[in-house]
Amino acid sequence: MLKSTLAVFLLILSSVAVNAETPFIEVISHNQTQMLGFGQKSVISWNAIGVSRVTIQYASNFNTSESANTWTTIASGVDATLKSYNWTTPSQSTLSACRIRVVSSDDSRIYDINDMDFYVMDLPEQKVKIMSPVGGETLNTSSKLQNVSWYTANAAPLAIHYSLDNMATWKSIADTAYSYLKSITWDIPDTTFDGVYIRIRDLTDPSKGDTSRVNLSRETPFIEVLSHNQSILIGQGRTNTITWNSTGVGNVSIQYTSNFNLADSGNSWTTIASNIDANTKSYQWITPSQGTLSACRIRLISTDNPIVYDINDADFTIMNLPEQKIKIMSPTGAENFNTSTKLLNISWYTANPAPLEIHYSLDNMVTWKSIADTVYSYLKSVTWDIPDTTYNGVYIRIRDLADSTKGDTSRVNLRIDSPFIEVLSHNQMIMLGQGKTSTITWNSTGVNNVSIQYTGNYNLGDSANTWTTIASNVDASIQSYTWITPSQSTFTACRIRIVSSENPLIYDLNDADFFVMNLPEQKVIIMSPSGGETLNTTSKLQNVSWYAVNSVPLEIHYSLDNMATWNSIADTIYGYLKSTTWDIPDTTCNGVYIRIRDLTDSTKGDTVSLPISLVISETQTPILKKKLSLLESVNDVQIYPNPVPANVSKVRVQLPATLTDGHWDILLFDAVGNNVCEFEHESSANSAIELVMNNENGERLASGTYLFIGKYTDCFGKVSLIRTCIGVQL
Repeated sequence: MLKSTLAVFLLILSSVAVNAETPFIEVISHNQTQMLGFGQKSVISWNAIGVSRVTIQYASNFNTSESANTWTTIASGVDATLKSYNWTTPSQSTLSACRIRVVSSDDSRIYDINDMDFYVMDLPEQKVKIMSPVGGETLNTSSKLQNVSWYTANAAPLAIHYSLDNMATWKSIADTAYSYLKSITWDIPDTTFDGVYIRIRDLTDPSKGDTSRVNLSRETPFIEVLSHNQSILIGQGRTNTITWNSTGVGNVSIQYTSNFNLADSGNSWTTIASNIDANTKSYQWITPSQGTLSACRIRLISTDNPIVYDINDADFTIMNLPEQKIKIMSPTGAENFNTSTKLLNISWYTANPAPLEIHYSLDNMVTWKSIADTVYSYLKSVTWDIPDTTYNGVYIRIRDLADSTKGDTSRVNLRIDSPFIEVLSHNQMIMLGQGKTSTITWNSTGVNNVSIQYTGNYNLGDSANTWTTIASNVDASIQSYTWITPSQSTFTACRIRIVSSENPLIYDLNDADFFVMNLPEQKVIIMSPSGGETLNTTSKLQNVSWYAVNSVPLEIHYSLDNMATWNSIADTIYGYLKSTTWDIPDTTCNGVYIRIRDLTDSTKGDTVSLPISLVISETQTPILKKKLSLLESVNDVQIYPNPVPANVSKVRVQLPATLTDGHWDILLFDAVGNNVCEFEHESSANSAIELVMNNENGERLASGTYLFIGKYTDCFGKVSLIRTCIGVQL
């Protein structure tokens, strides 16, 4: 809420030393965009510590540059412990982009501003109408949640309450709900009660509102059809199971119709069975044997109360289907599967789309355990959570639910120690310097020695790649190898492959392309905490940010004993991320140091210049909390090509699809922090832009690595950042 400064290239979030007496103010109200009427009552609320009296002000046409705003006093010398003030809004012309400021009367440096712009304007006469529940309904308390919706003539805040004592007293559903939301979810009290009143009123004018009366019951009768809720084909004259749930219903009638019409009164229902005990919850139906029936539906109706019924969710078709045939496609039989992978894909072919049941047996098909009790055959596959055991002769069986004579069986072996290799490192797109050390790590089971290889221009068709050996016959149990990257020309789309020396069919590749290129000399600077701060351990999480000239992996540690020993914050983190979150130890300590170093060259790094203090305090630092809440890291920007070849003058930037209808400021910085060019862009869905790789003088950018910064501001003023690197070649 306090003014937040966003430095686009270097994000500096400074902690401040706090203790139990640190004075601060926090504005609690007006933190959502809303419209207030002329002369309307509006409650301004705040929290304060160490402040006796406050001055309350407002400004219109708010500017994030604090000195540019003109503040009008609403009230001065207000007792800070009151924590609220009833403000009557101005009655003159419309005021846009308004903000509230609450300032200490004794020290003007202590203040806070609400988070969002609001508007003061001539609103129409308020009218509130409850749309649901409309009144007279009986709500089933077992469902717990009930939607309450409304219509209002203007956007003033509302208060929503309910009463169990004929409106003598009221309990809160929502003390403040903004009317433009149109609805809210009510957690219904778990009780049976006739005559529960729901009331919605304008917070600024309680005479404007509406009331609705409903009943609550734990035993509200209901029926829910569980089967036939996907579009399927069912054979003529086939057995088909209809299932349901019900509460407060004795017997049901089961019906079907074809050519279903959403206007229920237009359907002709044929009875399948009547007076069925609802507690059985299933019925075996033999489908009709006549011609094809399309758009069929099932309906279950309470025999005692025909108003209580349910219809299945999806149309199905009854037709003459070919003779069923089921074939398990995978596993085909006799395979060995490593149970540590946990999940196994089972796929099949069927001649018709009847429902299936899938089971497995560990005792030579004497007993069967469920993989899927009901799965529709058109799905073609299902995932099995493999039991964690070593076992030879595990059988998998798939059968037609309507005809158990139609099915197939497959036999596999499960082994906890099935040999496998998994590359753990280099699984994010990074840039490595030429001739620099880079640690390759892996996991393996049942493998003695491995060969480590790389390729420079990876192709998804593995046979098209040329692999260069880094090291051979490496002991697999070591699980890491320090590789010195090649010193020759730039390599793009590199991958690592680790292969079993005994069985070349057992191997793994890293997940993401990386680059080997001529990077500038590394430099690492800790940006925050900068040193000398006092951090409140009750907040638990602290942002640690840095600047790094190139994007090689870093290690981040902290020390509680004057740098004698170091504890890990992050063993490996890529430099281009620029920040990470530290889970602060819950202790009081003076002399805490933070250190960030280049993993490939420990001489390149930085340590905070002054020790940090940790204190356990119930008082949190509102400035830091609010600045952090302003920012959001978004890493799914795509730039192509990257690196940029010498003969390419433009790159395409695909911006995140989640950030639309806002404003982008795009900036490029060189390795020493100079802003070499910048662009502006108004975004839309699937927004993409082309960037010309020239500086502000129209000259092509020099060869090297550039930091790409995208600052996105949405229509409510919320800011998000994306950060990545672009390589430029001559």
